[in-house]
Amino acid sequence: MSLAESVASAAVGILPDHLDKAVRRWIDELAALPSGRRRAVCRRWAAEAGPAVMSGGDVLRYGDKPAKVAAVFNHVARGLAALATAPGGVTWMGMHWCVDHTECERAVVDARTRYREVV
Repeated sequence: MSLAESVASAAVGILPDHLDKAVRRWIDELAALPSGRRRAVCRRWAAEAGPAVMSGGDVLRYGDKPAKVAAVFNHVARGLAALATAPGGVTWMGMHWCVDHTECERAVVDARTRYREVV
């Protein structure tokens, strides 16, 4: 197996195996920030995650130089951490992250109530 094939193979397994730990690490980093700074960082991370995934998502799937894989991976993890601060948190690839699970439960009830009112 060539080095490129090795990196590609590793990249495919990296996302599900390590994403949960990475997102939780970034959530902890956000929690340590003052509220106003936290909101600004969340906005920046969310804004950076979209373009990184759009232009580098294939890097996670097929591999590339380890530094490039790590950069895209961290953009994904930080974007998900930023989304975890929203009411209801975020669920992606069967994993869920939130900063207050009670808030998640309330968001689910609110969403179901609004849905019933519309239907």
